[in-house]
Amino acid sequence: MRNAPYARLGKKIKELREKHQESLAEMSGALEIDPKMLEGIETGALRPPEEIMDLLCSHFNMTNAQADRLWKMAGYEIKEDLDQPLELPKTMVIVMGIDGRTLYTDSADLSANQTGVTLQFNQQNPNGQSLPIARVGMSYEHAQKLQESLSKVLLYKQYSRPKQLPEA
Repeated sequence: MRNAPYARLGKKIKELREKHQESLAEMSGALEIDPKMLEGIETGALRPPEEIMDLLCSHFNMTNAQADRLWKMAGYEIKEDLDQPLELPKTMVIVMGIDGRTLYTDSADLSANQTGVTLQFNQQNPNGQSLPIARVGMSYEHAQKLQESLSKVLLYKQYSRPKQLPEA
């Protein structure tokens, strides 16, 4: 084992690769490293540079705890990295207040793709520039229902008479 100082690390990386059913060539291609370098890492002869360690942890979609163990096997000191996102619980509830204000629009832009329709409502600022104030996406089915409802409201407004009290 004199020529394999990182044999434990190499064995673990090879196990992970095989568990993911990847060949040496496939994984080295995914990591964008030379296959001989990956082979050297797996035999324990080479210590992966920090950049490769990051790629390995990301490639195998490791949790922070799993990544820490791998880094320790490679002989790196684990330090608190404030730039990394915190591992949060699997279930999260976000409560957002609804803004009840009405935004008035001067214009609207419509676009469509394979999945649906997007409406972008705009307002002109004092300089005459049109700025987006809201953007709403919806399926084609929802857009059809919106069109029908809007048509009904506009027809009702156009043809309904204002109610007046009888003259006394």
